[in-house]
Amino acid sequence: MGNKKRMARICWNTNNWEKPSGSYGKSTNENTFEYQNDFGYEEWLFDVNKQNDGWQYGFLQPVLKGWEKHQGNVYDILLYTREKKSQKWYVVGWLYNVQVLSCAERCAEIKKHDEKGGIASDKADLKKVGAASKILTQDLLYKNEVDGFNIRFRPNGRKPERAAFREFKLYCARYLLLYYEDSKYKMENVPVFSI
Repeated sequence: MGNKKRMARICWNTNNWEKPSGSYGKSTNENTFEYQNDFGYEEWLFDVNKQNDGWQYGFLQPVLKGWEKHQGNVYDILLYTREKKSQKWYVVGWLYNVQVLSCAERCAEIKKHDEKGGIASDKADLKKVGAASKILTQDLLYKNEVDGFNIRFRPNGRKPERAAFREFKLYCARYLLLYYEDSKYKMENVPVFSI
């Protein structure tokens, strides 16, 4: 039996989820982290500086909701996003064998990331795009026990490319880890970014 299949929304990004890209295309809902800070932690999902021992560490907002029940699970996750200005939904691609981190694993990896200068680099990335002034001025980046890393996967070297995105219709606007098996969105020939 294979991994459970899920679908996860990630915030819009024009830098292939290697670095934050600023407020363009982001949520206009004033109650969202993304709106309030002009970034989402998943914007570094494919940043090679977030790799350690062959693992790519990242963050998925949908995993955060119900994190307690997801910790320790391994999923195959279909990533999708929405560009707010055009109101279009896009399939980004698959991540296979995604491991959901425990609190202890998350904290240990953030500590290693900080020791390598990763948090300072992430702050510089945010400053370049004018994002997250509150997060930066109050030195809150990665300080909340649920921010930062919550997943890891083994990258295969492939990165998202805007030209490969496939438009599709979705009627769930929230950041939830959706059941792919129950979905009408069966996706064939979609990019895969992990092994």
